[in-house]
Amino acid sequence: MSNFQHLVSFKNDVNNKDLYCFDFTNNNWVKCSKIGSHPYNLSEYMIENSEQSFITCNDSYRLSDNLDDVLSNDEMYKEKEWRDNVVKQREEVDLYAKDEWHKMIVAWVKADIIPGVLHLRKRRNESDLCGYYYKESKSLAKSQTKTPVISEEQLQKEKEQDERAVKNRQERHNKIDEIEKSLKLFKIKDEYHRFYAPSIKEFFFYDTLPYYQSLKLNNDKKLISKDDFHPDARVNYEDYLSYDNCRKCLTKLVFHINRKTADMVSIEDEYTDIKNCSQPLKTDYDAYCNIKIYNATYAKLKIDRVEIDSDVVDSTDDKKILGFKDITETNPIFNSTLTNTLRIHTDGDKITFDGILMDSMPRYITKGAQKFSVIHFPSKNFVLLANTFCYCTETFDYERIEETPPISSYKLGRL
Repeated sequence: MSNFQHLVSFKNDVNNKDLYCFDFTNNNWVKCSKIGSHPYNLSEYMIENSEQSFITCNDSYRLSDNLDDVLSNDEMYKEKEWRDNVVKQREEVDLYAKDEWHKMIVAWVKADIIPGVLHLRKRRNESDLCGYYYKESKSLAKSQTKTPVISEEQLQKEKEQDERAVKNRQERHNKIDEIEKSLKLFKIKDEYHRFYAPSIKEFFFYDTLPYYQSLKLNNDKKLISKDDFHPDARVNYEDYLSYDNCRKCLTKLVFHINRKTADMVSIEDEYTDIKNCSQPLKTDYDAYCNIKIYNATYAKLKIDRVEIDSDVVDSTDDKKILGFKDITETNPIFNSTLTNTLRIHTDGDKITFDGILMDSMPRYITKGAQKFSVIHFPSKNFVLLANTFCYCTETFDYERIEETPPISSYKLGRL
């Protein structure tokens, strides 16, 4: 058993009814009692009249409260054999969950509490069903004993699907390689290293803005016409017209991607329910530009510890309209794909903007291939490397960075 002590406490639901466990050493059932709980539905049990304890799951086939209804010794050994054999990656089992049996595969094995805890996922990634199960759980069964047997024809189809997936993945990697070769790599100039932590010597970033600027943006702000709307679309045209602006933009993006007429689509949108003087640039859109903030005495773009002052970008009825003059459709703000990391802090009551949605590859290159998105503020003389998830946001004055030849130690991430 493990001597590991968890910082998280678990309710110790001690069952006082008679409980027995099978002892493979002596080939007999012995009385035991539950003395503690662990994660992954594991519990610790003490054998009666003994100082020996063991850990297993609460629904282990080795536990029983009725000795008149237990497997024979031979059957117990057969159970142990097949369960021991599935404790390795890629092994397949049947799992009973949500009132039905599922085909599962072992994604990985854990041994932090006791060896043999399996992380299971759906065999063909057909759903988000997954979880940790100890090998002795009664919710597990031999593969294809509780679910339909997989035919040779089905296996061949799966093989072909996997081959296509490998091919598509390689094509995406090749495309990323091609894009990477077109980008410029930057580093911090040696003479400015003294202003940063020693790790700055190993800090690099690709400027992805030129790649973004090479893409085709549909910015006509027009809705798809009824004549162009596909008759076999999943929604009818009236439903499309009822969508909010973001969903209309997404529908139009799919429309142009299918026709290969644009890589990105923009639409006008606004925020009017600004709470506590703070409005996140939501992940609904991939990028933001042409931002205007109304009836405000101040406005700042904020991410982590970085704050960027707004500019006066327009006026109406002698009232100043704030925004960020550097942020245009050719140089937008790329927000995070995962969480609302960028916010506008303001006392204004309305923010209008153009929201941009991008095809998957442009979205990945600008927002996912590095630990940050690259946003330029030329009038303020710096580049912002904006945290996209669990990273540090940095700003660097243009005079402190310089282009450097590609190096093997810094590459765009691969999907």
